[in-house]
Amino acid sequence: MKRNTGFKIIFALYLVFFFADVITTLYNGPLIPILELNPLYRLLHSLIPVLILNILTIMLFVWLYYRNKSTPTIRYIVMAAMVLIVLIRILAVYNASQMMPLAYNMTHTYNASQNIQVLAELNQTVTSDVVQKMQILYAGLMYIPLIYTLLVYFFWKVDHKIKKKDDDS
Repeated sequence: MKRNTGFKIIFALYLVFFFADVITTLYNGPLIPILELNPLYRLLHSLIPVLILNILTIMLFVWLYYRNKSTPTIRYIVMAAMVLIVLIRILAVYNASQMMPLAYNMTHTYNASQNIQVLAELNQTVTSDVVQKMQILYAGLMYIPLIYTLLVYFFWKVDHKIKKKDDDS
């Protein structure tokens, strides 16, 4: 197999689900203020900082993976983080796609009073407690497996320490 094939595959999946996440989020336009769980969006009420952070994250992953002094440990951590982000994005895209029919109706078939009624019902359902619980769930879905994966890797690495031979021949 060619060098960096695994990274290229997960990077391609990362980009596909990044764009799928952006598209499904934007499609749900009128519902974004209520349903978007990203803490950065909740803080700044804008998707632009979220997009910028995602682009910077992509650039950081590529830089960390391909830099000359990148160790196998760093490359492993980058790939593990990317896999977990892809898994979270799959869940986010799925959830957003469930709301797409409602968003379509709000923008194409409902009148203004129906939109106000739908938004009012969603505001009652999606309280700050619900948002906080979903953020904790998403964080747990991401960080618990990441911590597990890193612990396993570091224990494995200790057990498989490889020493280079001295070149004193």
